[in-house]
Amino acid sequence: MKKIIRSITIILLCASSTVHAQDSQFSQMENLTLLTNPATTGLFTHEDINLGAAYRNQWSSLSSSINSFALTFDMPLLNDRWGVGGYLKNTDEIGIINTFNFIASGSYLITDPVKNSDYLLSVGLQVGFIYKRINVDNMTFDQQYETGNFNPDLVSGENFIRQNTVMPDANIGFYYRHINKGVKFRPYGGFTVFHITYPKEQFLDGTVDHLPLRYLFELGASYDINEQVNIIPVVYYQRQREFQQFLVNVLGSYSFDKSPYKLIAGMGYRHEDAIIMHLGFRHGLNIFRFSYDFNISGLKTYTRNRGAIEFSLIYVAGSDKKKKVTLL
Repeated sequence: MKKIIRSITIILLCASSTVHAQDSQFSQMENLTLLTNPATTGLFTHEDINLGAAYRNQWSSLSSSINSFALTFDMPLLNDRWGVGGYLKNTDEIGIINTFNFIASGSYLITDPVKNSDYLLSVGLQVGFIYKRINVDNMTFDQQYETGNFNPDLVSGENFIRQNTVMPDANIGFYYRHINKGVKFRPYGGFTVFHITYPKEQFLDGTVDHLPLRYLFELGASYDINEQVNIIPVVYYQRQREFQQFLVNVLGSYSFDKSPYKLIAGMGYRHEDAIIMHLGFRHGLNIFRFSYDFNISGLKTYTRNRGAIEFSLIYVAGSDKKKKVTLL
């Protein structure tokens, strides 16, 4: 099973111009917004420093799993009109493909925060690089099978000219958010285009492929039921070549009387892939969240409906917390 899963994964994810490669993903897209839209850089921090971390383990019920880890940092500059930050993200796909991203992020607030207290509109840009490595030793190929049995002594028939590559990368995004706390219903939305440099990767001799553009649309709203209860429904749609995906998350928070704590809970649905349960808490401006994906795709026979476990943490370091624009 281990060799079969690795073979299937390399076919789906790797190195042929006919393959529709896809970026790694997180279910808690509302938490580490730098991973979804560069235009949010510094928006939710103001004069504070915002630190974030996320970890995701997917398909652990199989013999090999996909692990993703991310660290983010952002803060505002120049009277809250500019934001700077960046993130590190590493994804290990069953010990065969490892992808490391180092991205610097910046944003500019188009609307004047002094003159406009009802909504904000921002634009952002991210630049950096992607380092991708392939472990050929853990790969199997059809030419290494004879009469249905795998023979590692047989040649693969593939000519790998390199096993690692570094590619420049850039993303651009736009973001809108209604921020008037005097209104119960506050919509928001964003649009991001990833890989606008069309990063070029080449592992096989004679085969050159470019990471395709990935488009991400986000539409949501924050609704205050009362002073203690807040609901946030949000829809994400993303497309990368022929691959497309819908993700719907509905999150709620409950504020305890005379307490700095908030309870966070909710559910999500990724179309034809997973049902997601969310749980967490907020203390002041710091947030800890946990989620679990129940797999409902065609792979559920092998995963036994087990999908992914995910943790995220947001820590705000600073003193000026009154200006904070919060998502939850």
